Amino acid sequence: MYDYADRLAQENGWKVVDISLRADYADRHIMCYEAGVEEFLSLIKYAEFVVTNSFHGSIFCIQYRKPFYVFVREQSGVKIPELLNSLGLSDRLITEDAGGEPQVIDYDAVHKKLEAARKDSLEFLAYELEALGE
Repeated sequence: MYDYADRLAQENGWKVVDISLRADYADRHIMCYEAGVEEFLSLIKYAEFVVTNSFHGSIFCIQYRKPFYVFVREQSGVKIPELLNSLGLSDRLITEDAGGEPQVIDYDAVHKKLEAARKDSLEFLAYELEALGE
């Protein structure tokens, strides 16, 4: 993941901002391991590109319509692949050896799917709350 981020940064003239606790790349990354919620969100919102291995990083990239890739990590289970698959973004999930060239994301189509999922969720909650009142 770090090599891929470094390569993208070098090719595009970007700086890598790292919020990891690992200091392995402190000599060539801007380290923000103490980033709070606001700074975390700001880093994603104003990033040119995000390379992450976190569920929340993925969610906020989608929300802010940012180009991104998510690297697989064992402890993440199935929630990241399920999220990406449900929004037609399964091509955003990559492994260490498969860091491809960044592709454009059709965020209008993604957000239509997201809106439909929100609508279904709200209808389900309304139905369940109504059933509780009976």
